[in-house]
Amino acid sequence: MKKRWRQALWWIAALVGMLCVSGCTAERENECNVEVSGIELILDYEEELQYATKFTLTRYQDGYSSFQIPEVDSEKLYLIIPEGKAVPENLPEHTVLLQQPITKICFASGSLASLAEALGAVECITTVAIERDGWILDSVREGLDSGEILYSGKFREPDFELLLTQGIQLEIDTTMLLNYPDIRAKYDELKIPYFIENSTQEEHPLGRMEWVKVLGAILGLDQEAKEWFDAQAAKVEAMHSEQNSPKTAALFYIGENDTVYVRNASDYIPSMLQIAGGSYCMKDMLPDSGGTSKFGFEDFYAACKDADYLFWIVLACPYDTLEELIGYNELFTDFKAVQNKTVYSSQRGFAQNTAELASVIEEMNQILNDSGIEKTKTFVKLK
Repeated sequence: MKKRWRQALWWIAALVGMLCVSGCTAERENECNVEVSGIELILDYEEELQYATKFTLTRYQDGYSSFQIPEVDSEKLYLIIPEGKAVPENLPEHTVLLQQPITKICFASGSLASLAEALGAVECITTVAIERDGWILDSVREGLDSGEILYSGKFREPDFELLLTQGIQLEIDTTMLLNYPDIRAKYDELKIPYFIENSTQEEHPLGRMEWVKVLGAILGLDQEAKEWFDAQAAKVEAMHSEQNSPKTAALFYIGENDTVYVRNASDYIPSMLQIAGGSYCMKDMLPDSGGTSKFGFEDFYAACKDADYLFWIVLACPYDTLEELIGYNELFTDFKAVQNKTVYSSQRGFAQNTAELASVIEEMNQILNDSGIEKTKTFVKLK
């Protein structure tokens, strides 16, 4: 009996979700029972982004805004409708409607959750797709402990029943969801709007942090987002202007089958290293790409053995000591950084640390100028 009652509730919630304006696309307004006004959107201005290149943000008269993420889906337009305003007519076919106030969001992106925390908007985090032990954000961990935030399944296995019963108005995911078209189709079927953020593909750390403006627009916190970003930009730009000792460093981690993943030269992490005063030892080999490239260990050895520092970055290093590192591969013995004991690993949760990237750059600068540092908030030295 209890099971049947639970199933009944699920279908009621599913029906409500299908009727909710937040999940509508422009071509299905009538099915969603939303009010369509007789007005059309009138462009006010395009937001001038200082560093971000992976999204656009457009402002219209009467408080409407929209954003697009062209490299993820060039057709989708996310229209943010102010509270109390109606849906304009003659919208593009693939418009996703986000009706404010938006107070219930599922975060599969730890990066954007950190930006929500920076805005003081943790209360909008209703469910998450990362289990408690995977979080470094104290506010999210505390919310999961208290029950104010619920775990709604992994991004590739979401608990759609929970998302519907919680009234989720928006799901924010990462590019990993691109590998699961069936999950994306289910979100569309249930009228749960979602977007896939690709901030990790930004070339500059401030580009990643500028995604706070997307959240600001969604949550009605535009001014707060602007003020927070401007403060972070001033902090990073001040560091960029300082003179530092040009030490070389490798940025990498090792995956399965001895595959070495190195950061491409146009990635945001080599940019952080440069701002911190360092020089990327592979800057000439991978000049035009972000993200990572795969290397065999021997090629990695040839390119990076003379680097002053080794940073095992993004994923935490499974080794605590240089002896363990050499035990994994004896070629590490020849690395200058191993001989000089200047090998560091980022600690757990680096990818969630978007709101703290300015502080991470400061830590990198400190390490590059003082190799005696054993540990910072983000990095730990292999002993």
